[in-house]
Amino acid sequence: MQEWMTAVIGLAGAVVGAGAAMWGAHRAARTSREALAVQIRKEDERWAREQRQAAYHALIKADMAQQEAAHLAAGLSGTRLPSEVEAACDAASHEGFAALSLVELCGPPDVLYAARELRDAGEAMMRDHSLGAAQRQHTALQAFRMEARRALGYESAHPHRTG
Repeated sequence: MQEWMTAVIGLAGAVVGAGAAMWGAHRAARTSREALAVQIRKEDERWAREQRQAAYHALIKADMAQQEAAHLAAGLSGTRLPSEVEAACDAASHEGFAALSLVELCGPPDVLYAARELRDAGEAMMRDHSLGAAQRQHTALQAFRMEARRALGYESAHPHRTG
């Protein structure tokens, strides 16, 4: 009878040991899956941030081209623009539209609204070389930069200012 008791205790110990090993393996696999999910999410966030950053950079670069074209056209209003100035304005306009399209793909809505205003202000500045058009472009650029910084996580949506 003692052999049976020893065998049952040994078997119970083996079952408990196997169960603990299986539980440990299951727990390790679950922890590994959770860590992988976190890593994938972080990589996705990093990739999306890089895409946004590239789109925002393209729009700022397009705005610079619009400013340059507006500078070339300044003082020439009322006359037909020289072909090279007209070409610069057309190229800047196309660059602005392409950059805005990238921002539309990346979002978010607040940045897209500011991006549209910046592109429109740049277009207006190329047509109208007044101080008002330049001021509108400057204000739109500042607003776009602020929204882009928020979207990229460089600033909180509601910065606390002191003083």
